[in-house]
Amino acid sequence: MMLIKYLIKKILKKNTLLYFLFSISISLFAQKVSDVQKLKIINKNMSAYRFYYFNHIGCDNEPMSFINSYLLQENEEYDIEIVNIEEKYPNESFELYKVVNNYYTILRNSNNTVSKISYYDGKTNEQILSEKILIAFDKKTEKLIFVSGNVFKNCISNDFNLNKKEPNSFFNFLFLKLYNYSIENLEFIKTRKNFLFFKGYSQSLKDNVSIKVNIDDFDEIQIKTTYSSWTENGSYHWNIK
Repeated sequence: MMLIKYLIKKILKKNTLLYFLFSISISLFAQKVSDVQKLKIINKNMSAYRFYYFNHIGCDNEPMSFINSYLLQENEEYDIEIVNIEEKYPNESFELYKVVNNYYTILRNSNNTVSKISYYDGKTNEQILSEKILIAFDKKTEKLIFVSGNVFKNCISNDFNLNKKEPNSFFNFLFLKLYNYSIENLEFIKTRKNFLFFKGYSQSLKDNVSIKVNIDDFDEIQIKTTYSSWTENGSYHWNIK
């Protein structure tokens, strides 16, 4: 894992801005934060992740619309809501919170007047899966963990009692890791080579999904629908065939 981070950083140093954003995202993992800082950290993680995985290539009639929607200005922040949910995290000192970003709607404060700016309508798979993030927060230690969603996430498999010989032990883990997919009717299918295969139904996408977990690294999860290719470890990429 350390070697991978080193190689990625070495590559990203060729692009100063990407390296800066990646460094921010890494530093966000398992941070101790105050209530005031919590929103800022979520905003930074969302922005860094979106820019890191930004893959729009080619010309466009309105290129600034893409730039403005990805990079927040000093007087801007995402219009996010944080709601405590009933689901439990294995470490009971943490409470789980759903973060809804309203499809990356931006709040802009200008001359003490706040306006809302929307670039997306929530109709594509990317936007649907980007709208919901799951975080865990320990109020006593103020430790923040990014569990699920299109953000740079913490590795959390060690917090669960997972056993590759007992696939059912992965159900709650997958439900939380893939919270933005709203997985239902999860079933274990088979073990093949270095992966555990599951199937279920995504309420978010209104489609059946296949899921595979790397038995050498449980946090490495990939998912696909009937008409899509495997995601890049649950990343922002969603490549429709």
